[in-house]
Amino acid sequence: MILEILIVILYLVLSVVGLVLFLLISLILLPIVISVDASRNAQPDATPQIQARVGLWFGALAVAVEQIVDGWEARLLLLGRFCVYRHALVKSPDLQASPSPIPGPSPSPIRTPGADPVTRADGAPDTPEPATNVADVPLTQAAAAETMATPPMSEPVVAQVATTDVAPVVSEDEKSESEDVPPGLWQRIQDGWRDVQHFLPPTRRLLRRLLGMVGLKHIHVEATIGLEDAAQTGLLYGRVQAVRPFLPSWAHVWIEADFTRPASHGRASVRLHLYLARLVAAVFRFAIHAGWLWLMRWWRLRRVARTMSPAATT
Repeated sequence: MILEILIVILYLVLSVVGLVLFLLISLILLPIVISVDASRNAQPDATPQIQARVGLWFGALAVAVEQIVDGWEARLLLLGRFCVYRHALVKSPDLQASPSPIPGPSPSPIRTPGADPVTRADGAPDTPEPATNVADVPLTQAAAAETMATPPMSEPVVAQVATTDVAPVVSEDEKSESEDVPPGLWQRIQDGWRDVQHFLPPTRRLLRRLLGMVGLKHIHVEATIGLEDAAQTGLLYGRVQAVRPFLPSWAHVWIEADFTRPASHGRASVRLHLYLARLVAAVFRFAIHAGWLWLMRWWRLRRVARTMSPAATT
């Protein structure tokens, strides 16, 4: 009976570990889908509505950030449509209620010198007590004797103490070390460049691979252009129409011109894929190449130090 329970527990643990590994591997191999949607209506005072979404496993689990009336809101979506959790990120300061001041105790009157005396409960004025000067207080016999026994520090004593100081003896080695001038800025730059220039080729290859980590999959733009100047509207519309034949197949741009109303409106959406597998592979190759270069440089410096050490001893 106990053996069967242990086998079941081991089976459950292995199943959970296998599921976690499967999710991690699929998260690395499958691309992360990032989409941004923006729209604006034809009213002149309208604000653009923006929504950004980051989806894992082709959108099976996504995090969406959407602009609402009073700020921004984040939502956790399941299968792209079922909202599991939502949270308000930023709220507009105009709609937030200002906190009411907390009533506190009334401040007590501050008595200042020269002010009118305060009348006490028995009718007599409350006059402040005169300040006592420390110099007017008589000294006791012990304090007077101690004061007379301690003479004040005079200038000849200070001069005598100053003349008794002996200058420290500086050896020749310390003088030579103090006279050494640190290397200048240009020398430090040259030394740093010699240390870094060996790692430039793998760094350039890493940057080129990082550009291939992000892939644009879809661009869709539908807009109506309406500027205050009809000539500027026609010029902008002509430029967009001239560029359209050279756009890739995944870019769809549809632009119209409105010469009667100076209001631009439309909708635009962008979707791209982020490949974590390419990022991991690029970083891994860079680490191997840079580590090998550093190891070879360290070995050369060590051999040079070994060859120079016998000559220095002789």
